[in-house]
Amino acid sequence: YFARHGEPRRPEDLKSHNCILYTGLTSQNEWPYTRDGRAYPVRVSGSFQTNSAEAIRAATLAGMGIAFAPVWLFGEDIQGKRLKVVLADYRPKPMPVHAVLPETRRHSAKVKACVDFFQVAFEADRFVSGYRSQ
Repeated sequence: YFARHGEPRRPEDLKSHNCILYTGLTSQNEWPYTRDGRAYPVRVSGSFQTNSAEAIRAATLAGMGIAFAPVWLFGEDIQGKRLKVVLADYRPKPMPVHAVLPETRRHSAKVKACVDFFQVAFEADRFVSGYRSQ
């Protein structure tokens, strides 16, 4: 894709690119980047829209355009150099993961162990806790 269309250097450059759109985003095609505490939201458009993470991955691998998706979706593809992180100096707004438990019940040791396990695992996995380009 970049060989044909060039690589964006700033979020506003995305306006001239074919972006792969996830219809489940609450921001409705506005991709929320930040850098040095300043917001750089950009409204994008593209010829392919889906509500499927797998379809976004397949379209990106097929060279159809640029995707805005959790980096864990592409971790192995980034490591294998099949895909490239662009705008690495900009960060998307973090998407937290929550464990939701009933407030009125005591939680078993199994539930606590499970939540603790995932917290440690997510923090240790660079494709979940946030991609750092090398």
